[in-house]
Amino acid sequence: MKKNHPLNSERIHLFILFAATFLFLANKISGFDIWTHLAYGRHIFGNISDFPQIKEPLLYTMGEYNLSFQSWFFQLIVYFVNHIFGPPGLVFFNALIGMLVAFFLFKAAVRAGSTVESATLAIIISLPLFVIRFTIRPEIFLYLSVALVIYLLTLCRNGNLRYLLFIPLIQAVLVNFHPSGLAIIIILFFYLMSELLSVFTEHSPLNKRRSLTLFAILVLTIIASSFNPSGANNLLTPVKLVFNKSVVPHMSALSKGERSAGNGPDVLTGITEMMPIYEVGDYYFNLYLAYVVIVALSFLPAIRRKEFNAISFLMFAFFASLPLIAARSIGILPVVSAPIFARNMSGYINLSFKKTLIAVLLIVVAFNWTSFRGKGFGIAKEWFPVGAADFLLTEKIEGNIFNPFDSGGYLGWRFYPKYKVFINGTVSGKVLKEESIVFDSIGDWKGVLEKYKVNLIITKSTYYHNGGLFKFISTLYHDRGWVLIYQDINSLVFIREGTNENLMKYSLQKTRIWDEVVSEANIHILEDPKKEKVWKTLSYAYFMQGRLKDAIKACEKGLEYQPEDISLRKTIKILNAYRR
Repeated sequence: MKKNHPLNSERIHLFILFAATFLFLANKISGFDIWTHLAYGRHIFGNISDFPQIKEPLLYTMGEYNLSFQSWFFQLIVYFVNHIFGPPGLVFFNALIGMLVAFFLFKAAVRAGSTVESATLAIIISLPLFVIRFTIRPEIFLYLSVALVIYLLTLCRNGNLRYLLFIPLIQAVLVNFHPSGLAIIIILFFYLMSELLSVFTEHSPLNKRRSLTLFAILVLTIIASSFNPSGANNLLTPVKLVFNKSVVPHMSALSKGERSAGNGPDVLTGITEMMPIYEVGDYYFNLYLAYVVIVALSFLPAIRRKEFNAISFLMFAFFASLPLIAARSIGILPVVSAPIFARNMSGYINLSFKKTLIAVLLIVVAFNWTSFRGKGFGIAKEWFPVGAADFLLTEKIEGNIFNPFDSGGYLGWRFYPKYKVFINGTVSGKVLKEESIVFDSIGDWKGVLEKYKVNLIITKSTYYHNGGLFKFISTLYHDRGWVLIYQDINSLVFIREGTNENLMKYSLQKTRIWDEVVSEANIHILEDPKKEKVWKTLSYAYFMQGRLKDAIKACEKGLEYQPEDISLRKTIKILNAYRR
């Protein structure tokens, strides 16, 4: 029987890989930042003659501050994709970039000596970790750039040095998509060290031409990092973001422990992605830990075969350590590791096509079964204040709007240029602190609203990551100075008493606040019933509605998912005592 041609085998495995990657990434839009990027892209396009001296268009809290252009190229591209194809086009665009990443990683692994089966399996095993950060954001071009650079470096090791000339060009483009060019420089450094140390590790003569070429490319890549509106400062932005406490002082994303005036809004635990991976959640940490252990163990057979590459291991270890500092670094780990993992596996795992296909199907089904509701090509409207925006766009607002951090992107996209918002995902420092003060109802929260002449509040009621209730919601419920004028499944709108007679006609009973809290808590439960505080939130909302039996049942249901949660048991005792 005639054997299948190797090229055909590659094509078949690539098709499987593309299909799996597409299934992992074909998710409805639920990320908060995409709306900010769309709004900025629209504004840049409309004011291109003023580039790069364009004023911040969305936030009234930033004054005459010039717009940051760290991701301007990405913002223009997604704006045009959305303008032409709408949200389905954005979802497909994201999946397409993901498939390109998979393509270059596959090619790099095969060029480095991996079998097509091992390359396919290594990338598929990497996908669950990879997709955690792979949403429609500038960062996806970092992953694409890293995958392409690794492929070009693999070609270099096979003697094709001319392809290295593309790397500085890739860097020059990347730094206009995302301020993460430092990753490319670090990877080049590891490859250069591998080349120089091969004299000792592989007992082979130094290839001076290749070493000098790599060094020259490294220097050119560093120079290319300044080819963006922010210049060379762009290079260290990710480092500053993680290590500078003044950049991320926000408290709203704490996953453990209660917020209080004692720890204050200066605590750097702010945004969830800035926290160490072991503090973000058990699922993410366990997934990360399992992946690191599997890849690390794949080096053992290489040691026995005397094919162990110390620099490859150090590069893997370096990128594996980054999520322990900030969870946002988790996405680059599988991109860097997949080709190494594939090469290591090739020496001791020989899978047939049939077994590879079965393994791929099992992984795809296992990691996508519970997220089936999120699949699709539209917008996950349950996470955005769609109804509240529709309502307010038909009315005239007097004074400024106050909104939560993660709603600002969508509201800015919808309201521009009619209204500006208080905060969005680009804001740090003082404004982020002030947002925390208000939503945690600590200190002079009323003073913050008065300082910015806020007459209208658009808010949800819970934290996205854990389903915990904003303390501010209970504060507004009891404060007679704020009137509820709109409520739906995920949004509440309040107006300051006596400031807008036209909007006052929509005033609602404040008890409807708890209807919104119940529906929002149930949205969280549908997504993940193990969220840390969601059942307590639901129980409290039922209690405020006078539904004691339902409040107790909510806590009991929560214990099925969180049997070690002492606070739920205490709440049940308190509610039973209250009932008696």
